[in-house]
Amino acid sequence: MVSWGVVTARDLTTMKDGRRVVSAGMVIVRQRPSTAKGFFFASLEDETGIVNLIVTPLIFERDRVPLVTAPFLWVEGLLQNQDGVAAIKVRRVRPLAMDMGRVPSYDFR
Repeated sequence: MVSWGVVTARDLTTMKDGRRVVSAGMVIVRQRPSTAKGFFFASLEDETGIVNLIVTPLIFERDRVPLVTAPFLWVEGLLQNQDGVAAIKVRRVRPLAMDMGRVPSYDFR
């Protein structure tokens, strides 16, 4: 765990399913497949690994701008941990200001 209560990607894989967690990282993938009924998916990378995000249509509409534009995100939500694969069902999202220039993600729209 790092400052501000942020849990690293590595530590998320060992935590109990259903727990409220906070994580942050660089967005490396964004997806909103037409077959996903409005759900949005993204992957964040930190220094320890990758965490997947699941965003409901309601949360996506509310926080569309940071979700599709911010290169770094802070997220809060419920952990889904199955067989050591961690995903966060996002409840809140905030862009993170990082002075690293523009970092591209692999966006599929």
